Amino acid sequence: MLNWREALLGALQTNMPEGTGWTEPRGGLQVWLTLPTGVGGHELRAGAHARGLVYQPGESCYRAGGGEGQLALSFANQSPETIFQGVAQLAEIIDELGRKSSRRATRRTKKKGSKH
Repeated sequence: MLNWREALLGALQTNMPEGTGWTEPRGGLQVWLTLPTGVGGHELRAGAHARGLVYQPGESCYRAGGGEGQLALSFANQSPETIFQGVAQLAEIIDELGRKSSRRATRRTKKKGSKH
């Protein structure tokens, strides 16, 4: 039988796009996810909310600032199947936001290099 921690870690390994990182906890009931460069937490929150996905924004866990670009993902109260489905959807949103960020960066680079 797959436990919740293993389900979450397996789903992250299978689904998350390049540039995404996460912790492998020895205790507790959450994994810290680090978003790829260029993916904003506010944009992600809107997409996740639209799909019914819930996570704890990293910055809400730091009293004196910090945690930007991080999420706390709990594996305490969902089935392994639900965890896998949720992570797959979250990964789709992150990947889409990463592609948009790359396109914006490419356009900025082209504008800077333009002689017009």
